[in-house]
Amino acid sequence: MRRSFVIFSLLAVLILSFSLLGFAGEKAVGEKTLKGKLVCIDCYLGMQKKAHAQCKIFGHEEGLMTADGKIYSFIKNDHSAALLKHGSYTGKEVSVRGKVFENANRIDVVSYSVDGKEMMFCPKCNAMGPAHQH
Repeated sequence: MRRSFVIFSLLAVLILSFSLLGFAGEKAVGEKTLKGKLVCIDCYLGMQKKAHAQCKIFGHEEGLMTADGKIYSFIKNDHSAALLKHGSYTGKEVSVRGKVFENANRIDVVSYSVDGKEMMFCPKCNAMGPAHQH
């Protein structure tokens, strides 16, 4: 009887521990807008922090550097494709709206604006572009 109680108690503690770990996991903070400069993360770290970046070999990875120096990368999908393409908007001020995953410093892009143009996803065109109607 005592052995069964100890085993049951240990199982209960384990189940509770795993449940609490689930709450500590990554969650999006909801949609929000972040503003900053689009930079190649590795080039920036190479120039500013002396990282051993090899973008010429492995390619560039664009990210959003906010005013506080935090760098966010983009979840790769059709909404972020133009932001990820090196040279498209590199070095420009960009405002990005999306789901922000703070622990991972990642943004799931919903829309963005650059050079005064807001780019939104059109399900009919299946692409990002200026607001329009069909």
